Amino acid sequence: KALSFLPNRGTSLRSCDALLKRVESNDPKLNELVILPMKTFTDDDCRRLSMAIANGTSTNLRSISASGHQLRPEALKTLGLAMSTQSANLCGSSSSGLSYLAIGSK
Repeated sequence: KALSFLPNRGTSLRSCDALLKRVESNDPKLNELVILPMKTFTDDDCRRLSMAIANGTSTNLRSISASGHQLRPEALKTLGLAMSTQSANLCGSSSSGLSYLAIGSK
């Protein structure tokens, strides 16, 4: 039997769970979150990301790029509110929070 070193192209590789866990754990090396179109990024994932941003869990993240993903307006509104909450919470602190966001289906 031949050994294959190619990764399994199953749904676990398309999931954003590992990336979102890094955001939620405030990974100090994660300053830029890039979710490629080949990944699955759902409304629920967007809400999960929003919660980490709004509640102050994620303080190292400066940039989010998730172009190529269709999300409902409600999920995007939640993300916008999270960014606004983060900005208000960081007012006067040395952390600048998110400064770049590119998200959407086109």
